[in-house]
Amino acid sequence: MLSSCADAPPEDAGPFYRAKIPRDVPHGTLVKVEELEALAPDSRSYRVLYTSVALDESPILVSGLVTIPTAAAPANGFDVVSWAHGTIGLSDACVPSNGFTANHDIYAIADEIVAEGWIAVATDYEGLGTAGVHPYLVGTSEARGMLDLVRAAGEMEGVTLSGRFSVWGRSQGGHAALFAAEHAAAYVPELDLVGTVAAAPASDLSLVASVSNSRPGSLGFVWQMLVGMAAAYPELSLDEIVSDEAHAEIDRLLASRACNSEWSDVAEVFGGRTVIGFLSDYPDWAARIEESSPGTTTLPEPVLMIQGTADDVVPIVLTSNLATLMCSLGTVVDYRVYDGQSHNDSTALHMEEIRGFTRDRFDGVAAGTTCVAAP
Repeated sequence: MLSSCADAPPEDAGPFYRAKIPRDVPHGTLVKVEELEALAPDSRSYRVLYTSVALDESPILVSGLVTIPTAAAPANGFDVVSWAHGTIGLSDACVPSNGFTANHDIYAIADEIVAEGWIAVATDYEGLGTAGVHPYLVGTSEARGMLDLVRAAGEMEGVTLSGRFSVWGRSQGGHAALFAAEHAAAYVPELDLVGTVAAAPASDLSLVASVSNSRPGSLGFVWQMLVGMAAAYPELSLDEIVSDEAHAEIDRLLASRACNSEWSDVAEVFGGRTVIGFLSDYPDWAARIEESSPGTTTLPEPVLMIQGTADDVVPIVLTSNLATLMCSLGTVVDYRVYDGQSHNDSTALHMEEIRGFTRDRFDGVAAGTTCVAAP
């Protein structure tokens, strides 16, 4: 048995994803480009490899997709939308830039972005395709992957960027988009984030972990979160929190190239220990989980948040609480709730609104808000 799943040998997504990490170059540097069949009419699409930064500040490679309108760039250059995908698993078999599709993803929405004259970029995130285990739901890692791909897109041949961009995501991707918004000003100061779309975002990870025993459907997400946290933070060891049986199952799933649905079938993560007890007994784990829960920092640009009442993946109570918390911190939030709609509906049924919100941000129109001022 592996001493830690973070030590698992990386799977092989193919030769494109293997390259030497260039030294002494800025994060967000383009390393490799391969043209693909266009994801949208009147566009050209590419699989790319680019530099980023791990949580220990070491240089890494991350992969993703870039789709560029074939029309001439506006006078001030192309605006960019950086998309973050939802949970797909921890395996290199699940890499979007290698053709894996799931639910409403970049393959479904690239045409919506290009139709506006914007460049669409979509990170695979650290550790999906490239070396290492994906730090699932580790906000800083997700943010860097999203932001560095915007930088890298500016190095594509014949591309001039305006410097303005927006971040979109659903589920894990909504979580990633919120963290990208939090980190953008300090991490990519030369770029101008104009707004964020977070559809049914993962949030309050401590609560998700705490109630997972009573919501078996969420156990797969908890397993992946624990593996991701252990991959990101060397002080965390899975050996101290899961049973030998559970650890063996994690190793099997990592080795089997399992995507998300297979993780959801898992039970008895903690070998009989309740998750609430786990959070109390292991403060280092609890602190890291809390650290990757969004909504603790005022975001400087407006946020469109979308949620369906029938979402059984991200319950509406989590998103409503997050919206309230963000409003209390002074973030401009436009929170839209849709009766009877499910998880994937939060983007699939609302692309016109998402595009309109983003168009207004690029046009400099003031954002509306559903935040209620204190009496």
